Amino acid sequence: MELYLILIIALFSVIQSIFGMGLLVFGTPTLLLLGYPFGEVLSILLPPSLTISAIQFYQLDKPKKAYVRDLLICCLPVLVLALAWTFIYDQKVNLYMLIAAILTFTALSRFSTRISNRLQAFITRHSRWYLLIMGAVHGLSNMGGSLLSAYAVSKHNYKKEVLSCIVTGYLLFGLVQLSTLSALNVLEVSATTVISCGVAAVVYLSIGNRIFKSMNEHFYQHVFSVFMLVYAGLMIVS
Repeated sequence: MELYLILIIALFSVIQSIFGMGLLVFGTPTLLLLGYPFGEVLSILLPPSLTISAIQFYQLDKPKKAYVRDLLICCLPVLVLALAWTFIYDQKVNLYMLIAAILTFTALSRFSTRISNRLQAFITRHSRWYLLIMGAVHGLSNMGGSLLSAYAVSKHNYKKEVLSCIVTGYLLFGLVQLSTLSALNVLEVSATTVISCGVAAVVYLSIGNRIFKSMNEHFYQHVFSVFMLVYAGLMIVS
């Protein structure tokens, strides 16, 4: 594995350890800009992302069964269809501007009670449709984590609840994506895969998890909001 790939995985593993996402939302556009094809990007990033999500899922409180059920019924089937369509028909869809708009609105809602209440009411009323769209976005672009973060912060007020919601979604996303890629003969597994998973696990256990635990609730919520705004800006620039 090239040294710069190890550094990319290590850096974004720190972010994913804190916010439940990072390897895919930052790693995907980064590797695409470096010239990697979409299938190879997924093969590189999904295993280490899934590694961190699995460890976090084991350590955190489990989410409500209704949330998992809705993911299984409304989100994951659409994700599989969208991902399969992407590779079977060699399609590329640019959803960056849409994602940027959603992230910006969600981040601003964290600083405005009025906007926050409206966003929460919208997602509550249209929860299953939102999850369906999220599955399609993730299958087409690997960027569904942005919508998942908006969903999590609109549903939960405490950092452990937010993280648990995102981690559960990402864990299921990763398992479904890897299975679909394997069925399509797109997944590339090598020694690099093992190394990247090891790097992600070490970074999470030694650095990322400690940073997450050290953050108080108020600071975490503000950092999360800034994180979404920064990511929205990167999406616009890309």
